Amino acid sequence: MTRTIKRGDLEPPLRIVVGGDEETADLSGASEWRLHIRKPGGTVLTYTSPGGGITVTVDPADPSKATIVHPLQAADTDEVGRYRGEVEAMWPGSPLRPQTFPNSGTIRYEVEADLA
Repeated sequence: MTRTIKRGDLEPPLRIVVGGDEETADLSGASEWRLHIRKPGGTVLTYTSPGGGITVTVDPADPSKATIVHPLQAADTDEVGRYRGEVEAMWPGSPLRPQTFPNSGTIRYEVEADLA
């Protein structure tokens, strides 16, 4: 499903639910999270947790599922067009071991032109 938002809007936050299937491990073991958003012009924005623009809550009733919340920033909605994204859970190791969500396709949202 593609979410639609007007250019310049910063509410509501972007909410993404990942995992929740038999192939996803206990996500509370991930040491870091990353959200990558590709803007219509090709620029990629990256936000991280902890401390870098996203919060992650692992579902205590189903630790294979997590909700990522990203309060939108001006750069997230300043260009009209289709935005694509993905979330990475980074597992401990040297180097860190990424697991990408969704594992097929991308997270999508569309920014439409505003009237004023």
